[in-house]
Amino acid sequence: MENLTQPDVSVVILNWNGEKLLKRYFYSLINQNFKKFEIIFVDNNSVDKSIEIAKKINNKKIKIKIIRNHINYGTAAASNIGAKYCNGKYIFFVSNDMLFEKNLVTNLYNFLEKNSYIGVATIKMLKEINNKKNDIIDSCGGEIDFLCTAQSININLNQKKIHDKNNEIFFSFGGALFIKRKLFEKVKGYDERYFTLTDDIDLCWRVKLIGYKIFYNIDSKLYHKVSATLSKTHDRATKRFFSERNSLCSCIKNYSFLTLFFILPTYLIFAFLEILFFLVIFKPHMSYSMIRSILWNIVNFKQTLKKRNYIQKIRVTNDIQILSKMIKYPIKLYYFYSFIFERKKWINYF
Repeated sequence: MENLTQPDVSVVILNWNGEKLLKRYFYSLINQNFKKFEIIFVDNNSVDKSIEIAKKINNKKIKIKIIRNHINYGTAAASNIGAKYCNGKYIFFVSNDMLFEKNLVTNLYNFLEKNSYIGVATIKMLKEINNKKNDIIDSCGGEIDFLCTAQSININLNQKKIHDKNNEIFFSFGGALFIKRKLFEKVKGYDERYFTLTDDIDLCWRVKLIGYKIFYNIDSKLYHKVSATLSKTHDRATKRFFSERNSLCSCIKNYSFLTLFFILPTYLIFAFLEILFFLVIFKPHMSYSMIRSILWNIVNFKQTLKKRNYIQKIRVTNDIQILSKMIKYPIKLYYFYSFIFERKKWINYF
């Protein structure tokens, strides 16, 4: 890669104790066909040899900016830290467990250059199982319902058996999110309070509010070692706390007051029923996670209100347009139904 002072793309890699991942995945990024990009390696206080490996790669192959955080800031804050060092027209946020096709960055760059109305683009993410590539889809972007419950598009389907095209989606997963840098700055980046989970949904929602679209690009592909980091650090109850807390916060920030007047009571009714449900199936720790998520939003309401005031002030897209891009039914109802009649299929959700 050429040593350029003004790159077109800044690739931000987030890392936490990814020593075993970096040697393989780092080189797939360095060997991209695209030449005008820089790499910002953001380490969240790893205790393994991640920094040493990054420095070694740095010295041998390419100049890499290494940012070493002294605490684990999570994905949201660490992404914002990395963005401060970016010089490119576009920022490509990626996880440390991705194996890149050689033309990936080229395809994403050309896609946004040709379509000025697109603010964020993402890729076809295929699963890597036992260090082997396969055709099973991890995601083609994501979609949400009106309560901000998310699901991955085409997950677990074989890529050879679906009809594929460039599609507008609701959000890009943060592990492979390609965004215009000025747009990222205008919406004030990730909400750092989220730490992790649904921070990508919230970012893309705000991008939509200021008039840009989120798209999945059929020509861009990588392989993902699923949950190589998150699954080691958080149990299901903790992940549920983050996702529910952040989803409720996103609803409060991003909906107009009139829409929120109807959405918020519905959200709280579902939360109450879910708390009861977890108690019935003898999982009180999950009920506690739900209660904690609501209490956090109450305690932090003033700060959320400040962020809400900003995005509501600059928004140009109304909620009718936003809701039209969401799933029309509550995803949780489908999960509950499947849990009762297909318990093995959805047991991990609960």
